[in-house]
Amino acid sequence: MKNRAYSQVVKSKSGFTLIETLVVATIIMLLTGLIITNYISFIERNRVRTAAEEARNFLSDIQNRARMGHRGSGRCGVAQGGITRAYQVRGERIFLDHWFVILEHNHMRAYVACRIDGELVQEREQVVHLPQGAIFVRSPGQALPQFIHFPALYRNPRGDIGQDIVVTDANRRGYPLYNYFYVFNITGGGAISTGDFCTMGADGICVR
Repeated sequence: MKNRAYSQVVKSKSGFTLIETLVVATIIMLLTGLIITNYISFIERNRVRTAAEEARNFLSDIQNRARMGHRGSGRCGVAQGGITRAYQVRGERIFLDHWFVILEHNHMRAYVACRIDGELVQEREQVVHLPQGAIFVRSPGQALPQFIHFPALYRNPRGDIGQDIVVTDANRRGYPLYNYFYVFNITGGGAISTGDFCTMGADGICVR
């Protein structure tokens, strides 16, 4: 009788220990899954932030080229001399008009535009790709490409006041999404804001 009772106690204790083990294993699996999810989220958000900073720096560089009257490296830029919008090279009268950037999916293209004897000439100067996995998007109802103009020797961007530039992760571009959109803005005074992550809904409103 004593042996039988002792055996039942051992079985009872063994069963309880097994349940505890299963509970602990389940908790560990849940925590591991949460850590992995948070790590992936951190990597994706960091990629988006880095891409947005690169885009912002590139736009700022092109804006400075326009403000300083930089003429590019092609037909628009062969002249030497001081900063001026109108100049003459090999008998051709050249008028520096503006710089502009085209944002498309995962890259940016910068152009310089001038008028040579009255004819508009647009020359591509530089192409920069976003880090792999990051893309440009626009609010619902708006489509890429996105054009941003910087008139030569002028402070304000022409026709682009208040534009939002939006960068997100290629795998999380649907609407609505929580906190995977990084938005910065070109203000009316020509300043380019630092930007931040936000939540963008189907209405296109970005809430930080």
